[in-house]
Amino acid sequence: MISKEDWKVYQTHIVDWQENYIEHLLDEYSSIIKEKSYPSKRFWRLINKINKDKKHLGVIVTLSKKDAIDQIVSLLLEEVITVDELKVFSSELQLEVKNRIRK
Repeated sequence: MISKEDWKVYQTHIVDWQENYIEHLLDEYSSIIKEKSYPSKRFWRLINKINKDKKHLGVIVTLSKKDAIDQIVSLLLEEVITVDELKVFSSELQLEVKNRIRK
């Protein structure tokens, strides 16, 4: 389970991580809109992408101390955060996340 200190760090950073990820998604949506293809094709591509993205941890997450480490692993694997961003956590948590990724 995540330590009290790491839990506080997680709660503090998740909002920024999500905002950064959503900004990235908006750039992708903008690129889709600007493509040179039929408007209907762009529209449905955009709708499908939004429907997929809105279920992503980078967009919506239910904060749970019990699931926090698994969520951090998922955020890393889904490229919402980088390995560098793990440096805000304790060395123990960083090691735990890296070990779970190696499995």
